[in-house]
Amino acid sequence: MNAELDRIAQTVYNRLQQHGLKGRTITLKIKYSDFKQITRNQSFPYQVTEISIIKSTAKVLLASTGQKTKKYVCWAFQFLISGNIT
Repeated sequence: MNAELDRIAQTVYNRLQQHGLKGRTITLKIKYSDFKQITRNQSFPYQVTEISIIKSTAKVLLASTGQKTKKYVCWAFQFLISGNIT
């Protein structure tokens, strides 16, 4: 699952770079096959500009869901970067 998070984080980072955007809040949204949805976010006092921060934050947010025993039969991750976007 970490590989998938890294892949999506890289996509988000590339899009931010492509459009010259930065944000202060990283949101991870997880959708399960049973239609359950969990959202976690973390805000920073500065604009996030590094891929390593996006990746590590996504992993921390996933761990904070406490869903270690749940099977991820079908899931989707969504990252949102927001807050004082410039």
